[in-house]
Amino acid sequence: MSINLMLFNELGKMCNLISSYDKTFFNTPASEIEIASFKQKNKLLLPDELEKLYQLSNGFQILGRTAVVYELKKVGARFEDIPEEYVVFGEIVGDGEKLCFNEKTGEIITAYKEKSISLFS
Repeated sequence: MSINLMLFNELGKMCNLISSYDKTFFNTPASEIEIASFKQKNKLLLPDELEKLYQLSNGFQILGRTAVVYELKKVGARFEDIPEEYVVFGEIVGDGEKLCFNEKTGEIITAYKEKSISLFS
């Protein structure tokens, strides 16, 4: 078993453990076909990290609304205070901070009131 597959399996186990906490849930994983269909339909480049996340769970919520990743079918919302080239795929903290990715480069950022932080630079 490769290290990546082992890590993926361990993350899946962690999702199951965390789901027993208050107001935390993980949806069933998105299939490769669902992900490919989403990318083709929306003409978007999903970052590898995000694609792997959707293979673990097609959307989830942790500890109330501390962290939310939208189901694939809800990805793509545009917000006035988010740079135009970014696609929103979730929220953190519940105070308006959004999780986004650049539709051309795949860069993942958090954005809040016109300020952004790159998460994987």
